[in-house]
Amino acid sequence: MLQPLRPDNGPPPTSPSFSSPLAVSADGAFLLARNPDRGVLEVVRLKDRATVDQLDICDFDDLVTSAAWSADGRRVLAGTWRGLVLELRFDAAEAASAPALPPPGYEGYRACSQFRM
Repeated sequence: MLQPLRPDNGPPPTSPSFSSPLAVSADGAFLLARNPDRGVLEVVRLKDRATVDQLDICDFDDLVTSAAWSADGRRVLAGTWRGLVLELRFDAAEAASAPALPPPGYEGYRACSQFRM
């Protein structure tokens, strides 16, 4: 169902599912994925499929909808439902040795469900 793209309408509803791949880093070591049930951008280390970082903008009534790596792999550009483009620094060396984040279901996990429709 199509909805008008107005700021007072809130982001479109999300439904639980697997993360959607968006982009692979130039060295093939990392994947940017969008977790649709939470509306967050995840950085996945491909060698062990561990989520090592995430960008959660739910508190701002927004969702990450697209993402891309810069040519040098040091930055990530993330587009949002509201039309913002966020530029983020990425440290591959730090991400290569980072511990995996807890999976959904751990204490503190929440879905992006506070949006006003």
